[in-house]
Amino acid sequence: TTTTTTTSITTTSTTPPTTIPLVRLKTEDEEVFAVPLAHLSFMKTLSLMFEDLGIEEDEEIIPLPIINSKTFAMLLDWSVIHLDESFPNHINIMKTKGDPIDPRDTRLFSCVSLGTLFQLMKATMFLNMPMVEDVLARIVATRMGSKSTGGIKRDFGVMFPFSEEEKMQCARRFPFLVDACEDIPELDRLNNALNEEYASKLEAENTG
Repeated sequence: TTTTTTTSITTTSTTPPTTIPLVRLKTEDEEVFAVPLAHLSFMKTLSLMFEDLGIEEDEEIIPLPIINSKTFAMLLDWSVIHLDESFPNHINIMKTKGDPIDPRDTRLFSCVSLGTLFQLMKATMFLNMPMVEDVLARIVATRMGSKSTGGIKRDFGVMFPFSEEEKMQCARRFPFLVDACEDIPELDRLNNALNEEYASKLEAENTG
């Protein structure tokens, strides 16, 4: 059986308590978030859908098929942080490339893993949150710029190169890929090894 948990997102206000309209959203890992509609104003995919359908409260649970609970919770945190700010037409927070990232955004996103950042970027594209997408892209670019080639390979899960035999198998199957590549040392080496292999095979057939 699958267990579904519900997370309520609330706000702090100095005004007398009133009933806040909530909508329920279920992430791909089956967690249900009860969220005030106002907190979804930056998530244009959802806010426009609710507006078009005339949904004002949690009439039904809306699924978020490609977003997990950790990712959605962080994007809700961002929305709450910027809730009282006005961004005309939801334009880019950073007006120019030289503008610094909001320190609050840095605190929220800079310490998460690269894999989580990519999950966040995928979610922002689905939810149509270009401002957050820009912030995340800059954080990823900064992180990549400070890493060595080996570090980037490790982060992208490509730390283990092809073995020599795997390279030769590819050269045997697609010899045209390594032919006439004298200007590329690695491919030229494979081509020479392939030619030597063919020569040895031909010699063995002639003497056999």
